[in-house]
Amino acid sequence: MSEKKPAVWLRAYALLVYAYIYMPILILIIFSFNSQKLNIRWESFTLHWYDVLFNDAEVLLAARNSIIIAIISTVVATVIGTMAALALQRYRFPGYNFAESTLYIPVNHPRSGDGISCWCSSLRLVSNWDWVLYLWLTLHLVSVCDIGCTRQASWIR
Repeated sequence: MSEKKPAVWLRAYALLVYAYIYMPILILIIFSFNSQKLNIRWESFTLHWYDVLFNDAEVLLAARNSIIIAIISTVVATVIGTMAALALQRYRFPGYNFAESTLYIPVNHPRSGDGISCWCSSLRLVSNWDWVLYLWLTLHLVSVCDIGCTRQASWIR
């Protein structure tokens, strides 16, 4: 069986997409070594800002706390996920379909979480009864997006 290579235009398009995604990160990394405080133009190479960063006790404490939380949450999620996967693979129990389908909610409906977080952050900006309108708009947009995604993905089943 021979593998067919993607067309040249498809490879070029993929390269452009990756460049569009990763170029800002590369620019940030390069300008992090700039001696100018405002990164409007390149002045000269320096490690001064990394010296400032690594000598700030609060930043180091925050980084340490973030790493500890990341490690703990990774271990807990891995253990729970492995136990759930083994249980769903080996056993049939009451509520099996519900348990299996709820595991796919974060994958199938990320827009719901995005919409709810946007609504929660917008609550700080509104007063009086405007939050009702924001809630309605957010839930409406989330439901429209979810319905559209469900219809587009319906061919998978």
